[in-house]
Amino acid sequence: MAIVAALPFGLARLANAQDVIQEEGGPVIVGETEEWEGLRFEPFHFAFDLYGRVEENKISTLGVSRRESYKEIRATGSAWSRGYIGHPNFIELNLAGTFGLSQQFIDSESNNRHETPLESIDEYDVSANILPHSDYPTTIYSRRNHNYLTQQFGDTLDSLVTETGVQASLRETDFPTTLHYFHRTEEQSSNLSPTNFSIEQDTFEWLSTWRPAENQQLTWDYTLDSVTETGDLRPTNDFLRQHAIATHELTFGENDQHRLRSNFFGYNETGDTEYSRLRLDESLNLRHTPRFETLYNYSTDWSKYNGENSFFNRGSAGLRHKLFESLWTSFDVGASSLSLPEDNYTSDQYFTDLDLDYKKKVPYGELSASVGLGFDFQADSDRGSPISILNEGHVVPVNGIVEIQKQNVTPGSITVTDASGFIQYVEGIDYTLEYFPDRVEIRRILGGAISDGQALLVDYDIGPQPGADTTTWTMSSNVRYDFEEGFLRGVGLFARYLHQDQDRRSDDPDVIIPADVDDVTVGADYRLGYLLVSGEQQWHQSTLSPYDATRFNAHYRLPLGVGSTLDAFAGYDLVERTSENTSSTISTVKGRWTQRVDRNLSFAVIATWRNEHEDPGINIDAFEQRLEVTWKYRQTSVYGSIANSFVDSDTDYSTYLTVQLGLRREF
Repeated sequence: MAIVAALPFGLARLANAQDVIQEEGGPVIVGETEEWEGLRFEPFHFAFDLYGRVEENKISTLGVSRRESYKEIRATGSAWSRGYIGHPNFIELNLAGTFGLSQQFIDSESNNRHETPLESIDEYDVSANILPHSDYPTTIYSRRNHNYLTQQFGDTLDSLVTETGVQASLRETDFPTTLHYFHRTEEQSSNLSPTNFSIEQDTFEWLSTWRPAENQQLTWDYTLDSVTETGDLRPTNDFLRQHAIATHELTFGENDQHRLRSNFFGYNETGDTEYSRLRLDESLNLRHTPRFETLYNYSTDWSKYNGENSFFNRGSAGLRHKLFESLWTSFDVGASSLSLPEDNYTSDQYFTDLDLDYKKKVPYGELSASVGLGFDFQADSDRGSPISILNEGHVVPVNGIVEIQKQNVTPGSITVTDASGFIQYVEGIDYTLEYFPDRVEIRRILGGAISDGQALLVDYDIGPQPGADTTTWTMSSNVRYDFEEGFLRGVGLFARYLHQDQDRRSDDPDVIIPADVDDVTVGADYRLGYLLVSGEQQWHQSTLSPYDATRFNAHYRLPLGVGSTLDAFAGYDLVERTSENTSSTISTVKGRWTQRVDRNLSFAVIATWRNEHEDPGINIDAFEQRLEVTWKYRQTSVYGSIANSFVDSDTDYSTYLTVQLGLRREF
């Protein structure tokens, strides 16, 4: 509809052009109609690519070894051009295609493949942009591309992505809107291990913004996904989901100093999992004076998961006051209610918090400190069935351990996916699980599909538990002194303290144990130019799982000119679980040197070493090195890389070697 509606406006604009700029150097002619042209293309550009790749993997498990070998030679030709139909402002065209042959030599015991297939290659990127400079631009596109994904401490995957779609926009100032539909397939495969998987996805997106007045804005974001995921080692996942977010913001007052924000969230998923959710959040911020403001929040949430309903309501009120230039006071009080009708379960909570934040310039630097007091009372009824926690967001830290800070997590209920929720990771291949009284640790496996810094979504169940009344008092304090002058300039000293006193009254006190905590952390950091070094010692005394932790980190980043940097990181993380008489140590060293030698030559050297040691338990050493070189002279490019890695544990030893070399000549 957007295309049909836009065409008359665009044709009229072209047919009745009033200001036409002629060829460079010519006069501006007013009132002359531009000449309508047919199909026009710029001269085509061509390129020839010759590419070779060699992979040699050796995997040894419990003394049994196997070798995997893969070689490939690719020869391709590419062509690309730009053009238009009728006029550059009517339909703008972009065409690019790559075609050729790939000769492969596969010798894999894991996949039981010993063959030399000859395969064709076809990649393309074509698009038509209709009325690109109007208020109603529409783009129709289709693209298919092939990439190589080198897994950290693992082999190289072939990734083939095909996407076809249409995107229409409305560039109205008061109501800008974008509609987007696409069909996408992604296939990732390994020629040397049974880790193939594919995702087929149909998606419709609708994004609009409306400003009914200068002090109001309404944003609408809707997505509909139909997804099918299959794989050799991954479970088949087939679902249809839709989610919508509507946000309304209103500022009011004499100087628009007050703000009211309303946020609506809706979600529905059908398929292997049946899940629906509706949530409304209201937030009111009243700024009475530059030093005093009050905040009011209310949330109501309904969800239904596999036939089980859940109702949640939460409200709070608070204030923030600046007593002096260096002192802020914050106070909050609120309550929440959760009910699961099918299980006759209710949970009512009442809470209050008081925080004081202090920051002041002092001799030789700056002092910042905070003190917090908290009270929480929670009354839970008996719950005879598990409760499901869905789409809990986590980010994988440098040590590779994601923690679920909950008691009584049901073994076997944990599911881990990527941030989109499309790719489901596999326990034993991508991660391992370790259960503790107060938490569950998700540990990524070196060579798996999960990487450091990656965003994850985690689902899990909390098991049945008896009714209980739980009272929790907390007190926290933080202090930090940053030296900004003198011979200690760049040094920061800090300390943190947390005390938690929890009383739990239940008919069965052994199911959920009260968590009494005394946690002390002291440390220091030092910044000198491009270097930042930090270290801390933590003593965590708890009735659940006490531990002592020692952490050191160093990060150095040095700019070396245009396109050149040296980046290095080293980390050490030791955790000693005092009640279990166990310890774990994770050491990491990473470095990357990117250098642009001249306008033609550049290279990158990347290295990562990691050691994981459990006492008692296993010891894992992993080391990865990578060299990338690119040389370009006029229309000729030569590029190559060498990646080598090994993972050595008490039971397994694996090495992965990948060499790539390519030549490209453009005409």
